[in-house]
Amino acid sequence: MKYTYEMSREIKRLLGGDVDAFQNFFMMTANETYFHLKMVIPGEDEIERMMVKVYKSLYFRIGRLERPEDTVNWYNETLYALITDWINVNCKKQLIDEENGKYANRYHLREYLYFEPEAVLTEAETAKIAGAYLTQLNPVHALTGLAYFYDSLSETAMDELLQVDANVIRERVKYILNLIEDDCKAYSKENRIEIQDIDIHLILLAYVLIYKDTYLPNPVEVYNRVVDEVN
Repeated sequence: MKYTYEMSREIKRLLGGDVDAFQNFFMMTANETYFHLKMVIPGEDEIERMMVKVYKSLYFRIGRLERPEDTVNWYNETLYALITDWINVNCKKQLIDEENGKYANRYHLREYLYFEPEAVLTEAETAKIAGAYLTQLNPVHALTGLAYFYDSLSETAMDELLQVDANVIRERVKYILNLIEDDCKAYSKENRIEIQDIDIHLILLAYVLIYKDTYLPNPVEVYNRVVDEVN
């Protein structure tokens, strides 16, 4: 989440006791929250239920926010904690598979047979292809991808919010990079097109492009559900 002057203004109102400012904060951040949830959680009904849960939790945790400058950390702590809880309940098989080394042992195709490309894609065009594969990650890797590539959380923050140690995070990031690179290279060979290098910068660009096309379809309805929950 990007901390802006407009958000600072509303957070200062919230900290001053003006609870009506929470609606403006919701509207400023709803797409960001929806984007994170949609990248991880399948099903619009479940996403909307989690939207309500996130903002209900934020509302009741306003007291934990001492300064406007801490807003992003306060928001991330709430959002990631709730999504991690959802994963712990709904993705037990994937977590067990991870413990058993399923993802760490994935074979990575670094070299592909030479082919003569018929076109060369730009970085943005390559990022769109990468983005299509990012949306197919399982929830465990999807949340780690958001934390590492998109939100650039510190290693300490990821350890705490994702409830795993640094070595697990590193293995997940390696898996994501290898998987997306393999998928994109296979796509390039199949379609006889040359793509740009798949690296951390391009993965971030892919997330940004996905975010730009992601909108909560019914923000007023969702906010009204939040109000019903907190009253």
